[in-house]
Amino acid sequence: MAARSALLSTVLATLLLLAGGSAAAQDTLAGLGPVRGYTDVVFDTTKARYDILVDASRPDDPAANRYRTIQAAYAAAPAGTRERPTVIGILPDVYQLGGSATEPGLTITKPNIALMGLTRDRRSVVLADNRGNKQGAANNGFTMIVDADGFSAINLTILNYCNVDYDYPGDASKSLKRRSGVITQAVAIQMSGDRHVYSHVAILSRLDTMFNRTKRSYFTNAYLEGTDDYLGAPGASVWEDSEINFIEGGGILFAGGTTFIRTRFRATKPMQFYKVPVAPVALIDSTLPNVPLAWFGWRAPPQSEASLTYRTKTDAGRPVDLIDSIVGPERRTLSRELTADESLAFNPWNQLRWAPDGTDDGWDPAGARAKFEGQGARPYRIKLANGVARIRTGEAPVEIAAQVLPKGATGRVRWSSTSPLIKLSAMEGDRVVVTAANTGERTEIATIKAAADNGFSSTAYVTVDPAYRPAPALIAAPKLQAVASGLRVAYDLAGSSGRQDQSLVTWFACADAACAQPQRIAVSRGNEPLRTLKLSGNLAGRYVMAEVQPKTDLSQPGPARRSAPIKAPAVASATAVLDPRAQPDSTASDRWEGDWSLTGAWSNQAPFEDQTHWGLRAGDKDNTLLYVGRPSAGDMDVTVTFDTDKLEGQGFSIAGSPQDDGRPRADILFKYDPATRDGYALRFWRSTRSATATVFQLYRIKDGHGAPISGEDQLTGVIKPTTTIQISVRGGQVTVKGSNTADGETLNLTGTIEPNNHGAAGLYWTASRPSGSVVLRGLSVAYPGRP
Repeated sequence: MAARSALLSTVLATLLLLAGGSAAAQDTLAGLGPVRGYTDVVFDTTKARYDILVDASRPDDPAANRYRTIQAAYAAAPAGTRERPTVIGILPDVYQLGGSATEPGLTITKPNIALMGLTRDRRSVVLADNRGNKQGAANNGFTMIVDADGFSAINLTILNYCNVDYDYPGDASKSLKRRSGVITQAVAIQMSGDRHVYSHVAILSRLDTMFNRTKRSYFTNAYLEGTDDYLGAPGASVWEDSEINFIEGGGILFAGGTTFIRTRFRATKPMQFYKVPVAPVALIDSTLPNVPLAWFGWRAPPQSEASLTYRTKTDAGRPVDLIDSIVGPERRTLSRELTADESLAFNPWNQLRWAPDGTDDGWDPAGARAKFEGQGARPYRIKLANGVARIRTGEAPVEIAAQVLPKGATGRVRWSSTSPLIKLSAMEGDRVVVTAANTGERTEIATIKAAADNGFSSTAYVTVDPAYRPAPALIAAPKLQAVASGLRVAYDLAGSSGRQDQSLVTWFACADAACAQPQRIAVSRGNEPLRTLKLSGNLAGRYVMAEVQPKTDLSQPGPARRSAPIKAPAVASATAVLDPRAQPDSTASDRWEGDWSLTGAWSNQAPFEDQTHWGLRAGDKDNTLLYVGRPSAGDMDVTVTFDTDKLEGQGFSIAGSPQDDGRPRADILFKYDPATRDGYALRFWRSTRSATATVFQLYRIKDGHGAPISGEDQLTGVIKPTTTIQISVRGGQVTVKGSNTADGETLNLTGTIEPNNHGAAGLYWTASRPSGSVVLRGLSVAYPGRP
């Protein structure tokens, strides 16, 4: 073993920066053959200096600072310093880290630790585990977690082989077989802290390969592969001469706050960078695949801080064409090409030498100081607070603040706008107050440019509403009248000439004509008055009242007036149809639940511009929506239409289970009695049997507890936009059919139940957050043969 020496810092710097020699293909990928590019060098660290040695072939010898396992070596390692990190040298072998169901096998919390493979082939030094979510782990099965400053990984492979086979070079007996072919969340490494370096490192898994949460990190000659959601959104990160591979074809990288320089991306299917808005990516002299490319894999915001490109091309040599999102109308509004002068800011010295508090601590992991120091600090980002805002003429202005990164990279920020819709309080400074001056009658968007001395800029987007006009008034109290489709409210407005009526209409049910405790039946949404209420049989004998708040497209609501209550006429209907647009959601505590009962956290969701249907989104509580309007019934047809946030058939964000306390999962309830919690359900959940399909099974529900009615289930990818499932009950026979509007996947199940007279039906969805939730587009319950 070599002892620590005064040359350690110099040796480490050399290891991180230099590579030379002849070509050698180190990573062999399915369908691609040997990967070239950054692997066209031999990086030899066999004779590098270290402090502690890991040698799996020999027993521990603490006196000689030699250990068989990485965990033992790390336990013996003292914390290093920034000037003299503790280097753990690792001889070629596969090191099984062996985490538990809840804990990784290796967690690094000591500062300034370096793990260095002593090899000419980084594939021969492997830190491995094979646990994933619901596949050996109760979480995301982390191979290792780093939560420390000054960490380095050099010339080795970090692997989670839960869902991937690994061919060990030169010794097939050390090759690794995956736990399962069904892809689940299986993290190879999660890193946090400051000043991380990953040099000549391969990081391998499938889903969620890596979570980068560092404040600053530098990757050079690195290789990362995954399927989806597998990089992270660190504070500041630079990748040079590296390669990122969508190993199963395409997906969403989920990268933010990262500059990629001379980095190659590989994909054979569409690829995207973001799910939600994060700090933007910059692509500098990089190469993207010849596939459809977008910034967002989910719906993009209408306005956002621009992502940046410079001289980045496709494999075919064409300039890259990145649309905003693969969801919604095709647009190209969220990125811009840097000028040659602006691009000079995108180098590791300029971006990484600034500590999180903004001070210059001189961190130079790339050895780039000599090359770039002469150009001084140059702006690479102008971060805007309130960069997307909305103001109304005649009301309070908005203040927009600019933070230039790095600190001190410009003498001043200059504000400018060509829009007559706004007034700016200043033309220079760190912040500007924007006042609305929209004298028209339409809402419009004004853009404001915040520019540094060298012209680098960011754009703020301010939606500017015209001033409110006086609210109209109701000429008389609203009146209700019976029409063929139910009840209609009639009212006349004074002072609304030339304006669009957007009056807010709320319908109430009352126990008697006094209406002392009105309960909401339906409400207006989407700037359209709900003039007609469709009646149900359950309103017969009750009193109905309408409240109108007069409003136009350019006014706030005026004082509300209510109609006189009238007794609802008896109606006969064999079908109940949910109206997600008019349905009072979970925020309304005074809902009438004579037809529809809601528990949990349902919220109304308006359609996007490329959609037509409103919906009810399930929230962060266990959510149930039931039709309870017919407590007793015979035959029944239930039709449920919905969209999940997951688009590829998996339905849920992670694998669940069919147990009553299993989550995530869902039930479509039918022939159900909410009072006794007795009936039947079509239960479905994501399982470890497939990453792109959901398991469906018919269940008997008794006293709130479920059990399968038989061993039959179906694994299908039917849950894609937009899914419709129909359940038909005829006597004791149940038929289930499902389809979607995206492809030909279907659902077909049959079963036999014990007939009952229960008449309720609905949808249960476990507590969920965006990315794993559902939007209920429609639910209808029909009773064939009944009036």
